[in-house]
Amino acid sequence: MKIKLKTLFSIFLLAFLLTVIALNGLPIPLSFLDKLPQLITIFLSIVIQALPFVLFGVFGSSLMHNLITEEIIENRLAKTGRLSGIIMAIGAGFFFPVCDCGVIPVARRLLAKKAPPYMAVAFLVTAPLVNPITVWATATAFGYNLPVTLIRVGMAIVIGTIVAILVSKFFPSMEAILQAHAVQDMETAVSMDSISNEKSDSRQISSRIAAVFDHANQEFLEVVRFLIIGALIAAFVQTMVPKQALLAVTGNPAVSVLIMMALALTLSLCAESDAFVARSFVYHFPLGSVMAFMVFGQIIDLKNLALLLKSFKLKAILFIFGTCALLVFCFCFLLNLYGAGDLIWGRF
Repeated sequence: MKIKLKTLFSIFLLAFLLTVIALNGLPIPLSFLDKLPQLITIFLSIVIQALPFVLFGVFGSSLMHNLITEEIIENRLAKTGRLSGIIMAIGAGFFFPVCDCGVIPVARRLLAKKAPPYMAVAFLVTAPLVNPITVWATATAFGYNLPVTLIRVGMAIVIGTIVAILVSKFFPSMEAILQAHAVQDMETAVSMDSISNEKSDSRQISSRIAAVFDHANQEFLEVVRFLIIGALIAAFVQTMVPKQALLAVTGNPAVSVLIMMALALTLSLCAESDAFVARSFVYHFPLGSVMAFMVFGQIIDLKNLALLLKSFKLKAILFIFGTCALLVFCFCFLLNLYGAGDLIWGRF
C-alpha cells in the first residue's frame, strides 16, 4: 500500500507540472509563466545535487539497521559516567550514517538495553547532524565553506550536550521518558531478539544483504518524496515570492529564524538533502535563519513527531524538543544579530 501511495504521489507531481505547462490558454498571470522555466531549473538543480547524498545516506542507514547490531554501541555506552557517556553517544553519531527518522528506533533500542535516557537523548538529538554523510553533504552544498559546516555540527553538539544533561536531572529512568506500553513492548522485543540470535544460521548473511537493499529502497522512496516537496517550495520562494516581502521578513532577525524553524518542521527533509534546500535560501535569508532550518529540522519534524508520540511520554517530548527549539532560536538569533552572514555571501 505504501508503494502505491508513493507512485500516486509521483504521478500527481508529474501531472501537475504537465498541466501547468499545457494551460497556456487560461488566464494565468504572465509573470508566473515567465518565471516558470526558472522555477523548474532551480527545482531540478536542488534535486540533482541532493540525490547522490540521499543514496549514500539511505544505504549507510540501511547497513547500520541490518548489519551492525546495536549491542556494539549499547554495551559501551551503558558502562560510562554521565559526561563521558554523553560524549560517547554523540561520538557514535560520527561513525554511523543514520538519518533523523532512523535514529528514533536506535534511541529506543538503547533505552531497551538499559542505557541511561540521557545517552539515548544525546544520540537522538545529534546523530542526524554529525554523521559523516550529513557533514559531507553540508560542505558540498555550501561550496566547502568550513565555517558554515563547523557551525552546524558545533551547534548540534552543544545543544545535544545541554539537553542530555537536563534529561539526566529531570528524566533519570526509562520509565520516566517512555510510555508504559512502550517499555513492555521493548522488554518483550529484547527477549525475542535473544531467542532469535540463538537460532541464527549461515543463511542469515544472505538474508541480511537482501534486507539492506530492501530497506534502502523503501527509505529512498520515502526520503525523495520529502526532498521533492522541499525543493518545490524552495524554488517557489526564490522565483515567485516578491523580493519586498522577503526583505520585510528577513529584516527581522528573530522573525526570520522562527519562520525557517517552522518551515523545517513542516517539510520534514532528511539530513542528506536539507543542506541543498537550505543553500537555495541564503540569498534571501541571513545565515542564522538558514542554520535554524538545517539544525532544527533534523532535531524534530512532523514525521518524527508522529514516531515519538508512539513511545515517548508527551511531557518528555515537550521538555526535550521544547528545550532544543529554545536553544536553536537563541543561537541562530545571535548569529543573525552579529552579522554572521559574511561567512556565506559571495561563496557560490
